[in-house]
Amino acid sequence: MRKEILALNKIAIGYDKKPIQTALSFKLEKGEALGVVGPNGSGKTTLFKTILGVIPPLDGEITFAGKQVKTTIDRNWARSSIGYVPQGRNRGKLPLTVEEMVLLGRWGSHFSCFRRPGTDDWSKTQEALEIMDLTNLKKRDCRNLSGGEYQRAVIARALAREASLLLLDEPTTFLDLQSRQEFITLLTDLREELGLSILIVSHHREELENLTDRVLLLEREKRGALL
Repeated sequence: MRKEILALNKIAIGYDKKPIQTALSFKLEKGEALGVVGPNGSGKTTLFKTILGVIPPLDGEITFAGKQVKTTIDRNWARSSIGYVPQGRNRGKLPLTVEEMVLLGRWGSHFSCFRRPGTDDWSKTQEALEIMDLTNLKKRDCRNLSGGEYQRAVIARALAREASLLLLDEPTTFLDLQSRQEFITLLTDLREELGLSILIVSHHREELENLTDRVLLLEREKRGALL
């Protein structure tokens, strides 16, 4: 039996006490991938923000790695084991190298402004760069990467963090067809080789069919349904 990574039990998500989705329930086990589809405004990004602990659920329970997430401390703890690949092309304005960006995956849970990166931090960073085939690009400015290279760097940052769950919000939107196919193959390999659990939003249903075990359909003013 595979280890349960994430469980949502009848949660309601939304803002200012106004729910977008209610009574939403699903479980995600180690190495499992779940796709999320739905029109704009159906709560896809809000769901991710709720899982990340950026906003609390309006109702219901969230369990991460067997522990119920209730408090701010709980949410910060869960977030430290989640890798997030946001939507969009925004790469920030800081002149970070790929290596520095990946090292930041260790920030908070492993080092901070009060403790410099240690040997283990650098070792995990180099390991993540190697897994994502970025070793030869580690000194390059992140702002000069191609779309596909940057997505790999973001995932490498999650691997350096030793994340058990990867959230991807429409990660292939700005990639060409070949890069999209390569990216989906990469995610499939990470599932099989590292046992990484994946939750992915995409408008490309064919991508989800090739990658995910199940698909969660979100619709406005309707309860989410697993397909």
